[in-house]
Amino acid sequence: MVDVAQTHRALKGAVLALVVAFLFGLALAWGTLHQAPATASVPSVLLLLAVFFPIYRAECVLGFVLGMTPGVGSVLPLVFAVVMAGAGWVVHRGLAPALLRAARWLLSAVR
Repeated sequence: MVDVAQTHRALKGAVLALVVAFLFGLALAWGTLHQAPATASVPSVLLLLAVFFPIYRAECVLGFVLGMTPGVGSVLPLVFAVVMAGAGWVVHRGLAPALLRAARWLLSAVR
């Protein structure tokens, strides 16, 4: 039997991730078109976000590509999103748990 409440929460989370990634891509496309210097730090910001959020999920990649498409086309954002999604997966699944274990170990050593 399908749990409707759980499905509703998952759908809300997916739509929220899609909208946030779309707005991030739109802001990046605007910054790229206007040659804003802040666009140079986007990979660093994405990897920092990957520590806390799963940016590798399909709705994040789709939203980012759809947001950037009006400004710079669709192929370049797709390539960038796939590379950053792979790096985000490594950070979210590998680095973030290791940092959490290290923080717990340090806190237990202090006590």
